[in-house]
Amino acid sequence: MTALVDENHTIYHESLRRNMTGSNIISDFLTMGLTTSAAISTGVQATRALSAIATGTKGLGASINGHVLQQQTLSVILKAIHLKKEKVYAEMAVNFDKEATQYTLEDVLRDLGRYWESGLLLSGIAQIDSTVSQQTKQVETEQDKAAQKPSEKTTGKADAQKAQATLKAFSEM
Repeated sequence: MTALVDENHTIYHESLRRNMTGSNIISDFLTMGLTTSAAISTGVQATRALSAIATGTKGLGASINGHVLQQQTLSVILKAIHLKKEKVYAEMAVNFDKEATQYTLEDVLRDLGRYWESGLLLSGIAQIDSTVSQQTKQVETEQDKAAQKPSEKTTGKADAQKAQATLKAFSEM
C-alpha cells in the first residue's frame, strides 16, 4: 500500500514542478509579449518603442528570476516532504511485525492516512516551519545561557582581586 501512495506522491510532486514552472513562464511570456506589442503599436515614436521593449525585457528577466527562486523553494519543500514521509514510515514500520490483534486494520488505515498526508505540499511547509521553530528555540536558549555567564573580563578581574587579597593576607602573617 505504501508503494501505491509513493507512486501517487511522485506523480503529484512532478506535476507541481511542471505546472509551477511551465505555466507561469508561458503566461508571463504571453502577457509581456502582448503588452509590449500593444505599447509599440499605439505609437510610432522610437522612444516609445524602445521603452516598451525595455519594459518587456526587464519584466522577462524578473519573471525568469522569480520562477527560478520559486523552483528552488519547491525543491526545499519537496525535501521536507520526503523527510516527513520517512519519519512517518519509520513510525509505521515498528508495527509491521505485530499480530493483527495488536496492529488492527483501523491502526493500519490511520497510519496510511498519516503517510498519505505527509506527502502533501502543506506537510512539507509545516515540516520546514517546525524545523525552523526548533532551531530558533535552540539559538535563543544558547543566547540566554551566554547572557547569564559572567564575562571573561569580569571573571578575570575578580580572580585577580582574590589573588591580590590572598597575597596580602599571606604577607601580613
